[in-house]
Formats: sequence, C-alpha cells, structure tokens
Amino acid sequence: MIGSEGEGLSLLTQRCCDTLVSIPLKGNTPSLNASVAAGMALYEIYRQRRATTLHLGGCFAKKSATEYNKT
Repeated sequence: MIGSEGEGLSLLTQRCCDTLVSIPLKGNTPSLNASVAAGMALYEIYRQRRATTLHLGGCFAKKSATEYNKT
C-alpha cells in the first residue's frame, strides 16, 4: 500500500500492514508524490535483490559460484 501525499496511511491501515517503510526527506520537501514514492521503493527492492543475484554469462542464478558449477 502507498500512503497519500502528506498524510500517509491511516492508523487503521497501518495496523493491518506487516511492514511499514518510510522515505526520509531532507530540506523543505514536505512529501513525495505517491507514484514517485512507489517508484523509489520498487527501485530499492530491485537494487537490493540484484545485489544478491550472481550474474554468470547472461544467466541469473541465486546460487554461489561453487553451487552453480556443481549443476
């Protein structure tokens, strides 16, 4: 779920969530557009998952190099 600009999620909605995430803002930016916040969150998820994926010759493997060579 993505909260509305400025106010975020209601307390009732927050209680139903497994995890709550916020994007820290610097300067005098009061809030982000909901679509911008969603894009930033999705990119960060992608970036972290990509960092844990081993890239071998155009293939993607979620194994260590040793495990990959055994198959």
